[in-house]
Amino acid sequence: MSALAPSEAQAGATVAATSQLGPRLRAIREAKGMSLRQLARELGISPSAVSQIERGRVTPSVMRLIGMVNALGAPLSAVLDEEATSDPRTATANEITAAPEAALGSGFSVRRAPNTEQHALTGVTYRRLAPPLPGAELFESVYAPGAASSAEGEFLEHPGIDAGTVVAGRILVESPTERIELRAGDAVTFDATTPHRLVNPDPDRVAVLTWLTLHGGAPAH
Repeated sequence: MSALAPSEAQAGATVAATSQLGPRLRAIREAKGMSLRQLARELGISPSAVSQIERGRVTPSVMRLIGMVNALGAPLSAVLDEEATSDPRTATANEITAAPEAALGSGFSVRRAPNTEQHALTGVTYRRLAPPLPGAELFESVYAPGAASSAEGEFLEHPGIDAGTVVAGRILVESPTERIELRAGDAVTFDATTPHRLVNPDPDRVAVLTWLTLHGGAPAH
């Protein structure tokens, strides 16, 4: 078992520091009844590395964060949503998983723009677009010029189905054996257990995508 791999510090895709990220991860782990050592064993890293993440001493890479929420059986929004819980140290798993929403009459759920938090990864910004949907999440991702979802040669994998549409710019969807270029208006759907990486190839233009993630058959990019 090792500490955080050096490649994570060099990947250029780390989660923007937030005072709540670590406590949320810890709250989910404790609500699931999983010990710190058990989680570390699942991730193949040292318990001290997990502890550093939970205490906010280390910000995890995109790949590490996805690995942690997958090991905990929680959606990515459980740790990225600003209002996912008022006190992540004492919240239950259900409270952590629930996202903020406001009812209008009957059957309507609204997420107001001021409450729509953006979470920046290096060069990539994610924004939740809708209140929680049963078994699904709707996100927007904005890739700065030249930005990528992970370091070159490193690929993301997670359970679920991802469906994305390019709103502006270009994006390359890469796997170990394939590369697909998507332009504005193009869409892609894939099993997110397929190793994949997204790249904005343009040096002077952002790429904007919307993502629908279907859980039980994955997270957004």
